[in-house]
Amino acid sequence: MPRIDSTPKDRPCLVCGELTNVAHMGLDMYRACTVFYRYSVGSEFLCRSNTNGCYIGANGVNCRKCRLDLIERLLKQPITTKVKPGSSGDSHSSSDSCPDDLPIDRITLSSGHRPVLKRLRRSYQRMSELRFIGELNLRANPPHPMEMKKQENQFAPATCGTMSAANRVFLTAALPFASSAFPEFASFGDEEQWAIIMNFFFRFRSLDSIYRADKAFPDRLDCTMGGYTTYISREIVDGFLNECPNA
Repeated sequence: MPRIDSTPKDRPCLVCGELTNVAHMGLDMYRACTVFYRYSVGSEFLCRSNTNGCYIGANGVNCRKCRLDLIERLLKQPITTKVKPGSSGDSHSSSDSCPDDLPIDRITLSSGHRPVLKRLRRSYQRMSELRFIGELNLRANPPHPMEMKKQENQFAPATCGTMSAANRVFLTAALPFASSAFPEFASFGDEEQWAIIMNFFFRFRSLDSIYRADKAFPDRLDCTMGGYTTYISREIVDGFLNECPNA
């Protein structure tokens, strides 16, 4: 599988214009602006120019009220809206017509919007279906399609080969999952999407394996998942290692 440079690329902060290669609170936002927001949210400030429209970007006015207002508007607006860094104009006000695009930490389960957890759950279910069907079809003797449709527990001992194939299926299924669960992901280029997937894949895979092993084998603390349909446990370790190259 080809490797793509996953080095984070610098982007201008949407608030102050400083370069940042890390997203904070779901936005391209400089860490100092993030810290300012967390300490200032809920505070009442006065506008330094008495206009409530100070420019906050590079060489702009250090107005805490307009800076806080700008961050709050950015957090509320749909991700797809284009914003010029530092702009405090009302043309970038929030929109309630697209709740799925709000950053995760700005949506609460008590709001009238559909919870982001519902979108994540739906996207995860679709990804699981792709992984389930993909792995079963890669078996030497795949089950009949009608058997796959039942989605019963069809677990088999993992081998080095099946685990490698399962990782490839997982990586492929993770792309539509990310686009569905996080709408802003689809706006990135191919290189950026692949870099994000590769950066988080093994963390995601580890958490998913632990979660699914607890569901599939609640009384087996020695079991973990080698894929969506395979498992690893102490009694199958020798067979797993025998197939590994240079084992």
